[in-house]
Amino acid sequence: MAGKWTHPVGVFDADAGRLLLYVNGRLSATKAYTGTDWNAVGPVQFGRRLYQGAYGEYVDGRLSDVHLYPTALPPADAAAPGGNATLTQLD
Repeated sequence: MAGKWTHPVGVFDADAGRLLLYVNGRLSATKAYTGTDWNAVGPVQFGRRLYQGAYGEYVDGRLSDVHLYPTALPPADAAAPGGNATLTQLD
C-alpha cells in the first residue's frame, strides 16, 4: 500500500504446523507447513532475499518497530495493533 503504514504480523506455529499472516489486525492468510525446522546461521534480514549467493529483490519501503519472539504468538496478540513495547532476548 503506497503511502500508508501497514502492520503485518507473521506467525510460524511449528506445533500446529501452520503459517499465519495478519495484516492490520486481521487474519489475512494461513498455510499448512509440513517442512522441517531450520537452523539459521546468519543474521536476520528484512527487505531483500538471498538466492544462489546473491542478494536481490530489495523492498522499496521502510520498516519500523520490528519484533521477534521465541514462540508463536497467540491469535489475540498477533492481531493486536502495533506499539507493544515488550522486549524479548533471543539466544
